[in-house]
Amino acid sequence: MGLLLPVVGFAQKADSSKNTSVKKIYDLIHIKGKPLIVIDGIIYDEDSKPFDTNNIAAIEVLNPPGSENIYGKGAKDGAILINTKSLQTAPTDTYASIKLDSITYVLNGKSSTEKELKTLDPNNVLSISILKNAQDSLSNGSQRGKTLVVITKSYAIKSYQAKLSSLSKQYEQYLKAYHNDDKLLFIINGVKYPFSSRERIEKLYNIFFNDGASNKFELTYVSGIDSIPSSLNINTN
Repeated sequence: MGLLLPVVGFAQKADSSKNTSVKKIYDLIHIKGKPLIVIDGIIYDEDSKPFDTNNIAAIEVLNPPGSENIYGKGAKDGAILINTKSLQTAPTDTYASIKLDSITYVLNGKSSTEKELKTLDPNNVLSISILKNAQDSLSNGSQRGKTLVVITKSYAIKSYQAKLSSLSKQYEQYLKAYHNDDKLLFIINGVKYPFSSRERIEKLYNIFFNDGASNKFELTYVSGIDSIPSSLNINTN
């Protein structure tokens, strides 16, 4: 799919380039041409704001023509995919900032406790929301002032994968072959998500499981050929 670069070595080069323009990334990685830069799923151009290279958590380089197949002509020289530390890390003081009087705790759709929530790995937390006078968060319809609802990334991934497997045999076979869908290209309402990220996980989970989830959607699976990745197109419009 692409070339994974050692982040430690990259960070050593980046120490003297803090808050550098993303254009300097070309020089740091020593790549010929002008590959497209994608940071946390967002395409950056020459006019983008300065970027702290010390905030990089992972880098992957996609070579053409596979990069162009995913991102279009702007990636004819390849694409540099960057995940930042800020995307991967959830705020650790989230629970401490919440007033704990009269709160019902819900973790992944099941009743929980403050103690259990505090044992969670912050990097595995996908979303946290507080509902006032909520009655729908628990199966028994209990109500106690406010409800703190936490969804973890691992639960969200397992949930949407099970749903998609029930809807698409080709997707189910892909999961059995590769054991995950990290490298599967998802196209959600026309927007491409070529690798697993917090944003992609949240979008996929919300399509099927949030309160406003629609029962109307179209799925189209396309098997990859050579450098062209397999893809799953989901349209909810």
